[in-house]
Amino acid sequence: MTSNQPVPSHPIFLALRHCYGMGHSVMTMETGARIKRRQQLRYDANSVQRYIKTGKLVILEGRGLERGLTSVDIARQAARVALQLDGAGPKPMPGSAPNDDLTASQKAAWKLLCGAGWGLLTGGPGTGKTYLVSKMVKMLHHRSKRVSICAPTGKAASVLSLKLGGATVTTIHRMLGLRPGTLPQHDHRNPIFADYIFVDESSMIDEQLMAYLLDAVDLEKTGIIFSGDPNQLPPVGSGAPFCSMLKSRSIPHAHLVEIVRQQEGNGIIKLARDIQEGKFRIPSTNVTHYPCRTDAVEGKAIRFFCDNGTRSRWEIEKPSDLMILSATKQKKFDGSTSRINKAVSHKLHPDRTIPHCKFTPGDRMMFTVNDYEHGFVNGELGTLLMYDKKDKHASIRNDNGKMYDLRSWKIGTHAEWAYALTIHKAQGSESKVIVLVVTNAAPHMHTRELIYTAVTRAREELVIIGDLRVLEKAVRKTINRVSALDYFLGRPEYAMEFADKKSSQSLKGVMDYG
Repeated sequence: MTSNQPVPSHPIFLALRHCYGMGHSVMTMETGARIKRRQQLRYDANSVQRYIKTGKLVILEGRGLERGLTSVDIARQAARVALQLDGAGPKPMPGSAPNDDLTASQKAAWKLLCGAGWGLLTGGPGTGKTYLVSKMVKMLHHRSKRVSICAPTGKAASVLSLKLGGATVTTIHRMLGLRPGTLPQHDHRNPIFADYIFVDESSMIDEQLMAYLLDAVDLEKTGIIFSGDPNQLPPVGSGAPFCSMLKSRSIPHAHLVEIVRQQEGNGIIKLARDIQEGKFRIPSTNVTHYPCRTDAVEGKAIRFFCDNGTRSRWEIEKPSDLMILSATKQKKFDGSTSRINKAVSHKLHPDRTIPHCKFTPGDRMMFTVNDYEHGFVNGELGTLLMYDKKDKHASIRNDNGKMYDLRSWKIGTHAEWAYALTIHKAQGSESKVIVLVVTNAAPHMHTRELIYTAVTRAREELVIIGDLRVLEKAVRKTINRVSALDYFLGRPEYAMEFADKKSSQSLKGVMDYG
């Protein structure tokens, strides 16, 4: 795991921190040169050699991947994860496939994953991943098997629980007993007590969390199935282990293809498939576009969201049925969530009843921290019912109807407005109608994965406000991460060299990263 020791002051470590912040867990020569130039760092290969010699840094290579530099801690962690995955054996599930209307690829997935007892399940929107998982869970419960279901975020866990008819779904952090500033309560010495584990929204898991999770699972006794859509945004943290596992081709993998009957003809699904191919074409159903200049997008979105005609047209019955998505949060940008949220709150609730407080009863809210004492999690959505600023007493009802009575609680440090969310924050959730605001602010953020994630948050209707040329350009740009796990999966002998590595690597092949 990541070392808590002080980081040396040499510029190469600053370059690596920038690299990890970009989402890579390995720094290639090309990335290193770019960081060195942009950050105006000064170092050469000779000055880096002593950190490789003393074992703080290592060079990874092979499998046709560009040679790269990373910390020994990250390499060791990835090597151990690879050895666990490559060493996993079959743990067949009991029972046969249900005799109902499974699609051909769902039947094939059932046969493969139930036969292996572990593996990867992928598929785009409307292909029935959750439906298939629900059938597996039901079958295992009928045979008295211990089943745990988890997701990377509280929001994703809440959504999955609703789809599974109220089944218990926890965050990965809670399942591990992992709290900020601490190590997990569950690890290889105290593994999770379950026969099978189902992990949803697996594309959101970074390398560190994946390492914690697999360290807590005895793969000789417990089967684990990771489900997700690799076309979505990669994790906030570094690496992309779910994609690495898919690329390795050494892990059982079932991919769902057919659109389930209820979703046939859905324009959102058609658009999502076009985006995967680098195209953005407005379909004839389920998607509405309002052309708009960047400086007018924000106002148009606010009026659209607050208009009673919008709510009647699409039968908006609950606050969770309508959501605005934007790529940016900072208020300096047109169409940012900060600006839209403030404007919507004041337009919907002009009578501000809480003195000297930006929030008011009826506001759409999102928790921004995990609070195990009160029972809510970061990303959970709800409605503010009351707040006494003097007594720090709030009442919030979440989207599932659960009431939170919060005392000695400062709302501004625990929650924020949620009429509009950034696309990153919305990952793992969904809404009946999504309003996607499109501006040319922060163009570096606009990628195929970002737009795909935004589009697939909509269940029934997607409303796009802005210039389509921004989206047409964005879907041609993809995110390519360099992950340490890529170097080790399917290469057990190479992984063994690093799994218990403590010091010195040969200086052979040291490169000037920049």
